[in-house]
Amino acid sequence: MDLSFHTYKILGQKLLSWFDSQILVDWALDLLENGYETESLLILAGLDNTETEEREKYFWKCIKELNIDIDKKEIELIDFYVKSLTQEVLSGNVTPKFALKKMCEVVAKTDYSEKYIQFYMLDEEVEFLNDRKNIFQKKFTPGDINLKILEEFKSLK
Repeated sequence: MDLSFHTYKILGQKLLSWFDSQILVDWALDLLENGYETESLLILAGLDNTETEEREKYFWKCIKELNIDIDKKEIELIDFYVKSLTQEVLSGNVTPKFALKKMCEVVAKTDYSEKYIQFYMLDEEVEFLNDRKNIFQKKFTPGDINLKILEEFKSLK
């Protein structure tokens, strides 16, 4: 387990519009299962029914106790999140449609970066399918949606 990558992924995800702090508890459990142990990590792992503020307090304590270098630019953290999301969708752990919606958040957060804009365009195309207006791609049908999304994620590898 790459401790830094796993942490950067979470920090990137926190930059997006919606963040479930249960992910912090899951992060702590993953670290404990992989042999990491600090007082704050043990506490965070047990905060299933706790407010986000408390979870975040212990998350930041864990970062300090584990000496994780978090000196990264926002775009670097988002890139770590995208890399992780790509792995998840290509391995079948995340549905393509869910991943596409997350990538639209990434596109917006990165000010419509050329690096990720194709996901926004694909999402627009999916929205237009109901009206049968295919403005970005040719011969795109509802049955092709998941395949098209997967192709875009494969292009990021």
